[in-house]
Amino acid sequence: MQVLDRKRRKPRQARAVATVEIIYEATAQILQQESRAILTTNHIAACAGISVGTLYQYFPHKEAILVALARREIRSMADTITRTIAENSADSSQDMARRAIRALIAASGKRRRVRRAVFQALMAAGLGHELDRNLDEIARLVARGTGRFVPQASPPLSPVTLFVVTRAVNGVLAAAAGEGARFLELAEFEDELVRLVCSFLDRRPR
Repeated sequence: MQVLDRKRRKPRQARAVATVEIIYEATAQILQQESRAILTTNHIAACAGISVGTLYQYFPHKEAILVALARREIRSMADTITRTIAENSADSSQDMARRAIRALIAASGKRRRVRRAVFQALMAAGLGHELDRNLDEIARLVARGTGRFVPQASPPLSPVTLFVVTRAVNGVLAAAAGEGARFLELAEFEDELVRLVCSFLDRRPR
């Protein structure tokens, strides 16, 4: 396990934030269009149009950039569910689940090679628990929105139920994206995930 150096400059001013965003985008482009095998800090800096010295002000090595990108993806997953539950809508529980799943599918389908590389880096750094913690947060969000996802839920969704359903959806999406499944964007794939979630929650023992 490689220890990540946290003693690096934190981007606070707009210019610094913009520089970090450029580094992120350059890294993502290399991963998506070329390969991780040729990913180096020099290559990233060249693609970003900055000096490697500037890059090192923010990141000690390429693995730190990959981990930072993974953490952004993790936050995005939770934000997606938060927005879905927070929306004021009279939609049915199935429609609510469909909107959340559709957003997660869309996120999983973007830059698949990038997502695979950054999550592999997160695991290699011994930080896989951060992804687990995020799934726990999503489970808590779903629990708070139970009345909208499963209006008839009684008793409330248990921690075990929430664990199973969140890991099931995450596992299917990760497998589809990781295996490069062509049906990720198909309506049938979305339908099957919605059916999985709704039938599982509707058929829980009362």
